[in-house]
Amino acid sequence: MLIADDDEGICRAVSRLLSGSCDVVGCAVDVESVLDAVERLHPDVVLLDFSLPGSMTGLDLCRDLAASTRVKIIAFTAFDDPDLRRMARAAGASGFVWKVQAASQLLDTISAVAGGTTQTVDDGSA
Repeated sequence: MLIADDDEGICRAVSRLLSGSCDVVGCAVDVESVLDAVERLHPDVVLLDFSLPGSMTGLDLCRDLAASTRVKIIAFTAFDDPDLRRMARAAGASGFVWKVQAASQLLDTISAVAGGTTQTVDDGSA
């Protein structure tokens, strides 16, 4: 798993949360470092903050990764918005986790997405 978030504190906290269950291969802090890390590290899943700084939007990055790699993408955002959920799904995300609910939903979402299940857009369940 690659964590893509520009907040180093979030990266550390999520890495700790996942340490017993997932192999976190790195943390990327902007669009360019995500693209580089995906190419170098070949993660199975990218936990993608849609507010990353860089040359394209989070949705565009999601579309690019979904179209050009086999990586599965989980949108990881501070905004729990039904429209954003739909846009993330349309861009190729297989899951969506609102950061506020990360402690209770992240592991289940990662397991579901890594196992091939796509989260529904309407209710957020796997």
